[in-house]
Amino acid sequence: MRLSRQISGSPCNQGQTWGWDNRGIWVDRGCRAEFIVGTGGGNWGPGGGGGQGQTITCSSNDGGRNYCNSYGASPNNIVLSRQISGSPCTRGSTWGVDNRGLWVDRGCRAEFTIGGGNNNWRPGGPGSGGGQYQTITCSSDNGKRNFCSLPYNVNPNNVALSRQISGSPCNRGDTWGVDRNAIWVDRGCRAEFRYR
Repeated sequence: MRLSRQISGSPCNQGQTWGWDNRGIWVDRGCRAEFIVGTGGGNWGPGGGGGQGQTITCSSNDGGRNYCNSYGASPNNIVLSRQISGSPCTRGSTWGVDNRGLWVDRGCRAEFTIGGGNNNWRPGGPGSGGGQYQTITCSSDNGKRNFCSLPYNVNPNNVALSRQISGSPCNRGDTWGVDRNAIWVDRGCRAEFRYR
């Protein structure tokens, strides 16, 4: 389970204002957010044991590149869970992972969820497979529905919103979704999406 998009102005910090127990997901003190739940055999967690991922904050406060401990996790097992800065956090441009670890640059400040071991988080469950994520930006610039093509063999369950760019909300099934090998966005939603 991971936080995919914070909606509230109040902070959503795992273990403090949100988490889960035997009754399900809980939120507290004004946290309002969208969460993604992995299913099936694709457990994603530290050490590959199927536990919860670890959340860290990494900040480029001086505008320069800063490295944070990624605990030896594979780059595939590191995802941006919440952008904090006003400056954009874009994978490969203002944040990424190299042989020294997780880095942020040019004012990016964000929370990252880190898993470990050989088990990648698989949003689609069994049969999703491993491999690198690809990123695509799709925009409803005119406020109308727009389609952005995906490769033919992409499973809709393996498509997730990774970063909302627009001020207009991007909610799966409402202002974005996947249909006939394409991502669709509507009513001003503009975002980066990850797929594999």
